[in-house]
Amino acid sequence: MSDIVITNATVLDPREAKLRSGQQIRIEGQKIIEIAGSVDEPSRAVKIDAGGRVVMPGLIDAHVHAMAHVNNQVTLANTAPYLVAAHASKILAGYLRRGFTTVRDSGGADA
Repeated sequence: MSDIVITNATVLDPREAKLRSGQQIRIEGQKIIEIAGSVDEPSRAVKIDAGGRVVMPGLIDAHVHAMAHVNNQVTLANTAPYLVAAHASKILAGYLRRGFTTVRDSGGADA
C-alpha cells in the first residue's frame, strides 16, 4: 500500500473542538503518522490536495438497521437473503458516503 500525503486540508480536531486549516496529513499504509502544518513527504508518496475541505475522524453509529430495508417484519422475513444483502449493501454505502466508518446493526444481522 502506498504512502499518502494529504495537503491543504482543514482538519477537525474533536479533542480541542477546533478546525485547523492549512494542515497536511501523512499516512503510511493504513495508519496516520503525522498531522501538522508541514509533514515529511516521502518521494514515493501519493499526494492529494484536499482543496481546503474538512478532513475528520470517521463517525460511529451504534444503532442502525441496515438489514431491515422495509418496516414490515413479515415482508422482511419472506425476502430472499440475497435481496436483503443487496439492499443492505446500498444502505451501508450510504452510511459511508455520509462519513460513518463504523456501524452496528441492532437486531437485523446475525453477524
